[in-house]
Amino acid sequence: KPIIHIGGIEENEDTRFLTGIQLSPAKNLLIGGVISPFKKNSDISIYYHLAIGFIPEWKLFKLSSNMFQIGLHRDKFEKDGNKRWFSLSIMESGRFFNFNYNICANRLVSSVKEEDTLMMSTNIKLKNSIYLRPGIIAFLPKFDYNPFLLLSIKL
Repeated sequence: KPIIHIGGIEENEDTRFLTGIQLSPAKNLLIGGVISPFKKNSDISIYYHLAIGFIPEWKLFKLSSNMFQIGLHRDKFEKDGNKRWFSLSIMESGRFFNFNYNICANRLVSSVKEEDTLMMSTNIKLKNSIYLRPGIIAFLPKFDYNPFLLLSIKL
């Protein structure tokens, strides 16, 4: 089933709106994308991210699942010019008693971005197919982080 994501991320003391979609055309394949328009003063920019993920049959731990992902990121119309970079990611999702977690380590491949990231989040079930996902994206090695909040709806 497709999943729609709507939310925001705190970035440089501003909140950036974002929306995305996630599709699963096969049991072990995910395709997704995020788009985020942003306006600061009179400067308008658009960030988008397209990703494809593979879920292997083997598990790192018996209580979790893994995913490998390749992503293309783009910042368009920024005052500093257009930027493009790629990411290689491994994601671990699982449960610890009643607490579920998602941890995603991202290696950025770019001459534009120098830091790698670590994303940590959890899913809180609100209704049958509606989830709240609070989390952070930490920029390594300094561990500066941006909090985010998403509302995810399984269609």
